[in-house]
Amino acid sequence: MLYIIMEYRSTAAIIAVVVLTIGISFCISMASHSTYVWFMEKSQANKDLPVVLSERNNNKTKIVNGELTNQSELSTLV
Repeated sequence: MLYIIMEYRSTAAIIAVVVLTIGISFCISMASHSTYVWFMEKSQANKDLPVVLSERNNNKTKIVNGELTNQSELSTLV
């Protein structure tokens, strides 16, 4: 990207570098966030604690051996 600014000193080149930098930063931050959320859900599941519950998971209840249990799933896509 530095090459683009050094070689082409136009407004379009500077705008392209800014857009690319913002895009790359966004992708890195989303990958970091997804890794963090996956790690937290995995550690909760390993401790046999309920995974992060949201409104969409509150309706997933099941009766097992006469007891009402909440089925929660990891939100990661595999």
